[in-house]
Amino acid sequence: MGQEQLKKKRCMKILNLLLFPLMTVLLFGSIGCEKDAEYYRGAGGSDNSVPHNSAPFAFAGKSQFVWPPSGIVTLKGSYADYDDNVVEVKWTRVGGPGACIFENRNSASTKVSGLQAGTYRFEFTVTDKMNLSARDTVSVVVGEISTNPNGIIFKDLVWGAPLYKKVEIKNFLTSIPRGILFKIFIQRDNDPNWEEEPDKNSSTLPPNALYNYFIIAHAQDFFDEGSLYISCKGTDVSDTPNVMIVY
Repeated sequence: MGQEQLKKKRCMKILNLLLFPLMTVLLFGSIGCEKDAEYYRGAGGSDNSVPHNSAPFAFAGKSQFVWPPSGIVTLKGSYADYDDNVVEVKWTRVGGPGACIFENRNSASTKVSGLQAGTYRFEFTVTDKMNLSARDTVSVVVGEISTNPNGIIFKDLVWGAPLYKKVEIKNFLTSIPRGILFKIFIQRDNDPNWEEEPDKNSSTLPPNALYNYFIIAHAQDFFDEGSLYISCKGTDVSDTPNVMIVY
């Protein structure tokens, strides 16, 4: 074998020794990248071949008050869906003193009858065609007629935000006959007696009054139009008081 051939052979060996590590790095790097891409697709990464779908949003509406003798309420739910593929809405009673009758539980707006005195909780569920769903609940407080024929009692109410402690009774102005005199009483969990409460704007409001009431004729800030509010100046608002309206 000539010197020229030996020289070429040595050069090829050196070249192979240099190229082998480089090819190995490129080969395993390519496999690693493909596995990484597969991992990220499987973990929720971007893959145009898989259609994207977002869950809908559900809103069951604001809490409501039912004044006796009516035992009927209209639930008004609403929803939003970016993909516009909602296939079912459904109402379910998840709490309350007794059974009730849905006019159409698969409608966003439906009447519910047969309500008894007490507090009900209804759940509004929205489901899309990819079986993703959203839920929201609303409370419905049903009043009862007191021993006084013209008295209405709403039981187990909830105090509002800590910065402004109050209980609310909705639909007051539309449920009390116009021009009639009325009195407001409150009964705390730790006291069996009913305490008459003064009007907040009364000139005879005691300076040390623990409670007072006011009525909102027009909606303002955090107050609903037509609602009766009883505010508390105390610190203990962990109970669920009862309110009686006598007229």
